[in-house]
Amino acid sequence: MDSFELACQLHTLKQQIQEYVMEEALKEQAKMDESADIDARAALLLDPSTDFGARFEAVMSDMVAGNHISQVQPSDPGKYRAPTDIEENDDNPTEEF
Repeated sequence: MDSFELACQLHTLKQQIQEYVMEEALKEQAKMDESADIDARAALLLDPSTDFGARFEAVMSDMVAGNHISQVQPSDPGKYRAPTDIEENDDNPTEEF
């Protein structure tokens, strides 16, 4: 290979690395944007001055969407906040009752 081909390969590799870094930065930004929405929803539901209609609407829309405020972890950003796993006792499912 001559130096021109190596220069082209090097340029292509640098371009691919820059594109990858940009994609990762955009993914991280999307996580942070979703985190703000989740925090705003949680604040709406937990704020005692919020009227009942707004709370009821928020809770019902979250339930329909499959989200629940008790299943989010504040340390995880965005929608990647995985629901909290509740360990179930398959041998005796009514143990806690």
